[in-house]
Amino acid sequence: MRKLLVILALAAFTASADEFKMQCEPPFHSAELLTAANDKCGMFGSASADPASAHAIQNALKNNLCVGGKPKEATFATFQKLQAAIVSKNLTNFTATKLPQDRSVFQNLVKTTNGDKIGEGTLVAVVGYVSKVKRGGKESVNCQVTKGTDMLDFHIVLVGSPKHDECDSITAEAIPHFRPKAWDAAKIDSPDVPVRFTGQLFLDASHKPCRDGKGLAGNPARFTSWELHPVYAIDVCKFASKAKCKATDASAWIPLEDWEEPPQEGEE
Repeated sequence: MRKLLVILALAAFTASADEFKMQCEPPFHSAELLTAANDKCGMFGSASADPASAHAIQNALKNNLCVGGKPKEATFATFQKLQAAIVSKNLTNFTATKLPQDRSVFQNLVKTTNGDKIGEGTLVAVVGYVSKVKRGGKESVNCQVTKGTDMLDFHIVLVGSPKHDECDSITAEAIPHFRPKAWDAAKIDSPDVPVRFTGQLFLDASHKPCRDGKGLAGNPARFTSWELHPVYAIDVCKFASKAKCKATDASAWIPLEDWEEPPQEGEE
């Protein structure tokens, strides 16, 4: 996490309201990346006037594409543990207008089944099924833009089983900065087999999860405030059985941008 804080400090000198710059190479597989958002919306989004504010820090974290190293394996149970950890530590009383200034309290909160300590800023990989993909709306992180998919996040609803509903989901966010062109909403939503998402663990302090199995007004429906945000890689499993789709088995996965949807029944 110290590396992340250094990156954020550097970003204060390199990012502006109109230009997005990084201190690393984009992590995506594809060489064809979208850049429309880079010239129009900087690292801190619409909070760029005060890069030291809690709002600007959260936006910069949402845009952090520079976490290096091997991703830690996470599961839906891991996200349940992460949510339970912030509840037990009374770290759930934030809102969109009252964001945490010190985010170190979200770091190294729980251990995975492999014994790795993880929290905000950790690069993780999680396997699930894509339930739906939504185009993002008006947000500070994207400079309050409301039109044009090249300027908006893709909000990906990820479930542990195709039978689960949205309140059983976690959220993965594919940001518009340097996003692979092949990652359009229809492509992300196409696989009916397990999909592996790799990305930064991020606590969305602006929103609340479902309560008693129901989404709260103005909040995305999901069981946890923890997200994969931003997404670094999307890979489609070669198999239909989730048991064969281990997050750590590199041979089981095809990058989404290289994956071709199987023909429907009756097609050649």
